Amino acid sequence: MKKYFVFLFIFCLPLFSVGQDMVNVHKHIIKAKNPTFDDEFELGLQMATQYILDNHHLIGTRDYRASVQIVEYWMNKETWFGIPIGTAFHNSLKTDKNLTFLNVVASINYILNQKLQHQRFLKCIPIKGKKYAKQEDCKEVQLNAAKIVLNYCVNNKVTVPTEAQKYLEAFNSNKLDKVFFKK
Repeated sequence: MKKYFVFLFIFCLPLFSVGQDMVNVHKHIIKAKNPTFDDEFELGLQMATQYILDNHHLIGTRDYRASVQIVEYWMNKETWFGIPIGTAFHNSLKTDKNLTFLNVVASINYILNQKLQHQRFLKCIPIKGKKYAKQEDCKEVQLNAAKIVLNYCVNNKVTVPTEAQKYLEAFNSNKLDKVFFKK
């Protein structure tokens, strides 16, 4: 019996504490009224995106909803980076609003992970004289976000729309890079 208690304590406590952090971060955003996107909120957004990606089985819980609300709040506010969407892959997900949102979450997560873990700033802000979709930072974020979404779908047995099947097949055969930006 003691072994089970230790097992539950070790594996379940972190799950509850991270979730409670999401609720607290969301409350902090609400209390701040009109917060600026600083390091504290940036870390909170990164944690929220990671929570969404890691906890498919908790959809509908208070913690999961708080994470979604954090992401939705910052999607509509000014940050130091842009969210590059509009690829053929993103458009292939349009029939499933949850997967479309998940693609945005994966994009934000990738951008923030690159900054926090590798000190790389992928701003994805339009540069005058360059086509936005052809910018290297945008292409990198879009491709890696697609890999995150497709991996999420495979791991959680989420059905992708028919339009996105070719990307899933390419992902499964390690040819997504070749198919992704093909017209």
